[in-house]
Amino acid sequence: MSNQNNDLNLVLVAEGKYFDISLKENLLKNNEIPCLIQSEYGSGFVMQAGNLLENYKLYVAKENLNRALELLDSELD
Repeated sequence: MSNQNNDLNLVLVAEGKYFDISLKENLLKNNEIPCLIQSEYGSGFVMQAGNLLENYKLYVAKENLNRALELLDSELD
């Protein structure tokens, strides 16, 4: 799937558990930066093992990378 993301010019900006990635996704969307969340193992794993064990990746378009990183860095301050 990562090859597909490269074909779409998507860049990984964050990785982590669902709660953290959801907060970052909302921050980006509230600032009009489109983003994509991709689970590492997929929905079948989540259905059997639970959401807490899954890792998620947050992607943005390459042209939005700098702005997204600034927002995500400011979230930590």
